[in-house]
Amino acid sequence: MGAVILRAQTCLMCGGPLPQKGRVDRRYCKGSCRTLAYRVRHRINAVRPPGPLEPEWAEPNAVVTTMLTSLAQIQARVLDFAHQLEHEELYARLPVKIAEEVARDSAHAENGKLDPDPPEQIPLLDENEDAEQQEDAQTNAEKLDALRHALSQATEDKAKAEERADIAERETEETGHELIIQRDQLHAELLTERERNGKLDAKLAKLHKQATDIISNLQSQYDYALHENQQLASRVRELEAQLLRAQEALDAWERVGAESQSIVARNNTLIAENTALKAEVQRLRPPSAQADALTHLMIDRVKALHWLAVYDARVGSKTTGRLLPSYDTPHILSAAQYQAFAARRDFYLRVRGPNEPKPQWLSEDRLLDEPSEKKIYADEQFKNSYIFSRMGSARRKAGENP
Repeated sequence: MGAVILRAQTCLMCGGPLPQKGRVDRRYCKGSCRTLAYRVRHRINAVRPPGPLEPEWAEPNAVVTTMLTSLAQIQARVLDFAHQLEHEELYARLPVKIAEEVARDSAHAENGKLDPDPPEQIPLLDENEDAEQQEDAQTNAEKLDALRHALSQATEDKAKAEERADIAERETEETGHELIIQRDQLHAELLTERERNGKLDAKLAKLHKQATDIISNLQSQYDYALHENQQLASRVRELEAQLLRAQEALDAWERVGAESQSIVARNNTLIAENTALKAEVQRLRPPSAQADALTHLMIDRVKALHWLAVYDARVGSKTTGRLLPSYDTPHILSAAQYQAFAARRDFYLRVRGPNEPKPQWLSEDRLLDEPSEKKIYADEQFKNSYIFSRMGSARRKAGENP
């Protein structure tokens, strides 16, 4: 037999009395209380962390549960004893007589005499079976006494258990009333908490929007910084390439500097050599026309020979003069120096008599000793006078009067 469930007396939602009809495990007095309890449970599940769905006061405490279990066990034992007792009484009953036998026995009893020849009663069981049945009946009687004693004891225990259950039920009702009050307080606190959570949800949504905006701004800043970083990386690569080219140029300049130093050293050497060469050239350079009388004399001869050639060309006769490439000072001076050189060379190389002294070079091919220079100057001055006379004759032939 299963455990006995006690019927609740008050509604768990409103605290009103429950109807005595209907299911034994009924907790609410009407459908509205059951619907309201369902909504409260769902609201609690929506706002509180996971936990027991039912409040603590909705379930009996450990003492009440233990008492109800003990009471159910006692009731089961009592019913079991009752069934056993009924079974034993069924076996202990006397044989049942039919109606005719009962009427006849009663008539004989009234007349005060018995039937002289009563019909022989056929035993239902033999002697052995009768003895066993008597022993079984005696045993069953003893068991019946024991069961009756146990039944009385169980009845007393049941009465005590019911009393304890009543006490526990009253305590439970008191506790349930207190819990209902606490439930109302918790419900009010829940509503307050829900309002506060609503405000917090609004603040949270606002903060979430602000966080989203900040994340968007940070993302845009990150993209801009990434773009700037890429540009800077490109600029760094360009600068590295420029630095490499500058390093190569610097190396080239260093090589050029080393070469320049060698060139400067070589230039200094060349300058020193040039200075020495200038000194030598200055030493070997022939004297100027103003310093050299023979050269100054030869300037007049060169000019006279030039104009003699010009006049001969005009007349168409044989040219006896010497035409200059250009009648300017450098060409005139060059031709005069060559005429002076030729005059000194011819004087130095001409055949002389045994008593005539040989001239000496003071500067080879440029200057002879002083007596020789005087002799050459006199000879060349005489030749100039002859050339001047020829030039005057050719000028007259050309039709130019002085």
